[in-house]
Amino acid sequence: MPLGKKEIFASFSILILITVAIFFFSSSSGKSPEKETLSDQDSHGCIISAGYGWCNSKQECLKVIDRLCSAQEGNSAEGEAITAAKVYAMGLKEYQSENGRNLQIENIYQTGCPTCWVVYLRFESDSAKNASFDKISIKLALKEGAVEDAVTTRETVIQLTEEECKNALGIATKSVNGTGCSGSDLNLGEVTGFNESYFCCHNPALNDIGTFCVKNGGFVRKGITLNGPADYCFFSESKTYCLAKPFMDGTCRKGEATYKCDGIGTPGEGYYDTYTKDLLAWDDCG
Repeated sequence: MPLGKKEIFASFSILILITVAIFFFSSSSGKSPEKETLSDQDSHGCIISAGYGWCNSKQECLKVIDRLCSAQEGNSAEGEAITAAKVYAMGLKEYQSENGRNLQIENIYQTGCPTCWVVYLRFESDSAKNASFDKISIKLALKEGAVEDAVTTRETVIQLTEEECKNALGIATKSVNGTGCSGSDLNLGEVTGFNESYFCCHNPALNDIGTFCVKNGGFVRKGITLNGPADYCFFSESKTYCLAKPFMDGTCRKGEATYKCDGIGTPGEGYYDTYTKDLLAWDDCG
């Protein structure tokens, strides 16, 4: 029995829908339909002309513009190196058995060949010395995603509040270019509560006068007077100072004289009286 116009139109519509569905499915997956030429595919069968590329970390074709396979996830040589470095670090016993956390990539650069990389990373772990935590730093040399050399260092970190630092006769000192305390001062630990890096620095040579100064919120610097060397007690919050002995005796009080850091970057850098302009003590105060 011959088909009517309605039956022919319905059959034709179904055929179109099936064709569109097949095309949509093959395009959405990024895989090439069978009739696509090999020149339009990469080695994994992803359609290059449609903007697809192979994401090794996800093991599927992804559109490049979607950026679902970022460098951190391994769609580039650098990303592969980062992934390999993280996998190595998380496999260390210090990470697995000592509550490893805060894993960070600090630096990465390419060396020698397209798949040769040096990666610096670090993480924190529980301390075996009852400190705040230990900092594990790792330098990895990788080639084609495999670790060829590794250097691991461990640093015990003690964290103090500013008040705890003062109670330990220390001074919260801002880190300069990553360095800690200067001179013969002892580094008692990192001081928390600041937006930048601060260390708690303690002068082991403090005498009773210097100890009194520190306990009352000041810091001591060896300075000069008309009568020769002397200890000054500086108060950073109020930018005031006293000679340390008169301050302990009560004949000098906070606020009676002010100072400023001057001569920055010169041999005369230090603390100066803001009124007389006299140099009180040399120091890297800038």
